Amino acid sequence: MLPSRGTDMKYIDYDIAQINSYYKNVAISSCNAMFVGKFYNEFEYRVLIKFNFKSLPENSRIQRATLSISVAAGALYCFSGSKLMCDWDVNNVNWLNQPQFNSSEIIFSKSVPYCTKYPIDITEQVRDWYKQPDRNYGATC
Repeated sequence: MLPSRGTDMKYIDYDIAQINSYYKNVAISSCNAMFVGKFYNEFEYRVLIKFNFKSLPENSRIQRATLSISVAAGALYCFSGSKLMCDWDVNNVNWLNQPQFNSSEIIFSKSVPYCTKYPIDITEQVRDWYKQPDRNYGATC
């Protein structure tokens, strides 16, 4: 989508890391696909994401924020995200030192069919993080 004439559309920078319970001391921060959920009902995978608003001009207005996910396995997957409770560093996070999250503070929850690219509207949460940067710890899925 291209911005309409007279608007200045920007994309928000973000930090993202995949951590898992098998390789506990490792995080992956750049790859084509990141995984969430359980592998063989034994090892758990999580993705952490945090938005960096420093590149936005002061008093910017966030019109829309969308998280796009794809399901690669299973017939139907319930995908949810929870707010993180403390800050983390994309270069140092791993399974052993991952930030706490409150599983009862769900930011989004969607059932996504197999092999579907699905947009999830996270506009309100991103706006809240922008307005209250001291609470911008991101989310985990």
